[in-house]
Order: sequence, then C-alpha cells, then structure tokens
Amino acid sequence: MAVLGTYAVVCIILFVIGLALLVVEMFTPGFGVAGSLGIVAFIVVIVLQFVGNTRTAAWLVTAILLIITIGLLYWMVHSFQYGKLSRSKLILQDAVRENAAPAVETALLGVGTRGVATTPLRPSGIAAFGERRETVNSNGEFIEAGREVEILSVSGLNIVVKKI
Repeated sequence: MAVLGTYAVVCIILFVIGLALLVVEMFTPGFGVAGSLGIVAFIVVIVLQFVGNTRTAAWLVTAILLIITIGLLYWMVHSFQYGKLSRSKLILQDAVRENAAPAVETALLGVGTRGVATTPLRPSGIAAFGERRETVNSNGEFIEAGREVEILSVSGLNIVVKKI
C-alpha cells in the first residue's frame, strides 16, 4: 500500500525531522511551535504514504489527532488535580478552606443574640457580638454605627439584624 519509489526518501526525511522536533519540544520551554511542526511532519508522512488512498489517510490522521486530543485532555485534568497546576495560583485552595470555617462558627450565633453595629449598616455592615465581628445585614433599614442590634435570623453566612 505504501509508495516505495517516489516518496520514500521524502517520508524518511520528514519522519526524522518530525521526531527531532518533538524531542526539541520536550526539552525546551516554549509555546509548542516545534512540537506542532513535528506533528504536522508526521501527518504529512501519513498522507504521503497513502497517496493513492486518500480516504484511509484521512481516517488515520483523524484517529491520530483524536488520540492526541484525548491524551492532552487527560494530562490537563490530571495536572489540575495532582500536578504542578494544582499547586499553582490558578487553583484557589486556601480560599475554600478559609470560607468553609465561618459557616460553622456563624451557626453558634442564635436568634436573639445582641451585639453592637461597629460600622453603619446600609443595609450591610459589621457588628460585634462579644469578641466576634460578623458581616450582617439589616432588615432594610439604616442602622448607625454604635447602635445595639439583635439577630432576627441566621441562614448560612447571612445574618439579619434589627436595631433595638
């Protein structure tokens, strides 16, 4: 099925060049230009090998590109979960841990607990309940800083207060 005479030397040269470009891509940082050119060289070799049968060449190139795409997707997902990308600044692991803890502590504040608004509540602001400072919402009214407030409801991190 392969054409031996006309394109054999060209195919061998392109195969060696493609392989060399892929090796260069593995050991040099960059944007993937060398690796992309290496893959293109391999695709050209496949197409040249099936000059008389273009349908087979098209199916083979499609299969190879599909395998490469699946491999890259697997690598990306694995890297996001366990690799260098999971430890990079793209993944905010600390923010999840910090924001998860106040929900449990907020539940300790019950309806009827009294505190003092430390900032004006327009309708959101900060109120102090003993030693704890929490972000609270008024029930729609403006509450000045220093006014005493009472908790009306607690729903997750949302604390609704009214002035006393």
